[in-house]
Amino acid sequence: VFGKNILRRSAGGGFPASCSLNGSGVGVGMRESGAGVKRYSTIHSPLQPCTSPSWNALRIALALGPLIAVFGGIGALAGGFASDYLGARDQRWYVFTPALSVLLATPLSVALYLSPMLTNALALVTVVAFLNAMWQAPTFALVQSLAPVRLRATAAAVFIFFANLVGYGAGPLVVGMVSDALAPSLGDQSLRWALAGVSLLGFVTAGFYWLS
Repeated sequence: VFGKNILRRSAGGGFPASCSLNGSGVGVGMRESGAGVKRYSTIHSPLQPCTSPSWNALRIALALGPLIAVFGGIGALAGGFASDYLGARDQRWYVFTPALSVLLATPLSVALYLSPMLTNALALVTVVAFLNAMWQAPTFALVQSLAPVRLRATAAAVFIFFANLVGYGAGPLVVGMVSDALAPSLGDQSLRWALAGVSLLGFVTAGFYWLS
């Protein structure tokens, strides 16, 4: 029932004059402590078509998909290599690496969603995709290292369960609710601001990482 204003705009073909982001992605979950709606709003969201006929939904998808795949993959590798390299000197870097990556990604995510130009947004996507993938390897390594050997499979299962439950479940719901609440005052721009606002949970996420 939430996000109905988005569906109405899509059906009627009425998109804002500037490019914005359409939240149809999914979350990963509080960076594994409870702020999962943040990841939903950060990178797995296709760009809405601009009013310019040269940038239709298909062309945007063809541009966005490879950027996220390539730079997200590089970011995941970089997070793993950086954590192992720095962690050999100080094991706290297994926590500091994802904390810093999320901290840097949060303001860039807000800039991404509020960018009035599609080309600028696509450029920001590359950096955000890279940073938002860096948390994965060190976080999974932490889960495995903190659990006893006989419970590592269970620990991984519980971790993935809550990540999906909070991120996939709460992310779209919360963004849709916020977008609908803002629609009377912001109109077609409500989704843009909802995604940007929810992205600010990244600061909370980075704080949890740092405290752990």
